[in-house]
Amino acid sequence: MRVYYRFRIRTPVMWLLPFLLALCICTPGWADSLEAPVPWLGRKIRGLREEMRKFDDYLVIAMDCLGGEDGICQFHCVSGATPQRRFGFRQPPANGCGSPAFGLHLDVRIPAMTRCCNHHDACYDSCGVNKAQCDAEFLQCLNHICSDIRQAIGLTSSLSACESGVQLVRQAVLRLGCKPYLDSQRAACSCPGEEKDEL
Repeated sequence: MRVYYRFRIRTPVMWLLPFLLALCICTPGWADSLEAPVPWLGRKIRGLREEMRKFDDYLVIAMDCLGGEDGICQFHCVSGATPQRRFGFRQPPANGCGSPAFGLHLDVRIPAMTRCCNHHDACYDSCGVNKAQCDAEFLQCLNHICSDIRQAIGLTSSLSACESGVQLVRQAVLRLGCKPYLDSQRAACSCPGEEKDEL
């Protein structure tokens, strides 16, 4: 027969201990103060602090990929201020379809689709623009390509293949587009009173 023990926190102060420990570990210079009396402890705590920073970086990347901190992919300043266009920012050159954030480049060899992709990238690179608005314009552009094909060729089979391709691209943009959008907004925008690294 196994006996399971339950750990109960009996006082409110006990709830604060993990948070206080994390605060001490994350406070710069705290581990350095332990270096003189207990050198190995200072090194261990600095190493733990560095691992926590790495974990935080991975968490930010994962949240960017999944839709942002609140599940809605929208860029905002930490302070709550309205993002401003970054002084001296120049939009990167057009690169067609694909995502540099994921190391993916698609050469679709359809000039109209490449134009849609380039316009979509330029939209993401405009400070303060809403991702949903950019995506809606992009999908409308792709749908125009399908209707143009139908008018030019007159074949419904070509239209259904085109619409299937548009749906595939639509799902890719909706599911994987948050990180490229947030990366573009971080490059294009600055937040009053905040450094770029703090965004």
